[in-house]
Amino acid sequence: WILFMALSLKAAEYYVSPGGDGANPGTKNQPFRTLRQARDAVRTTLAKELCPITVYLREGHYFLSEILTFTPNDSGTDESPVIYTAYKDEIPIISGAV
Repeated sequence: WILFMALSLKAAEYYVSPGGDGANPGTKNQPFRTLRQARDAVRTTLAKELCPITVYLREGHYFLSEILTFTPNDSGTDESPVIYTAYKDEIPIISGAV
């Protein structure tokens, strides 16, 4: 039964790129532009369904013009974890410096 539950959970993926667009759906070919957009999409997904979520940060500089806040709920749960990670072999840089 537990194995069946684990197999029935679909996974969600979102992508963020400094070259993305705020109107994009956060897919690999149409990434979000900001971490805030990704965080908000994750929150929306978690409110609708339980599934593992991975947010891939593409290479480049992410400049934060205001504080980006995450709460414990943004981490998901054991059954529905949320992972923010660099895309394979890429180095994203997040900066709040002015």
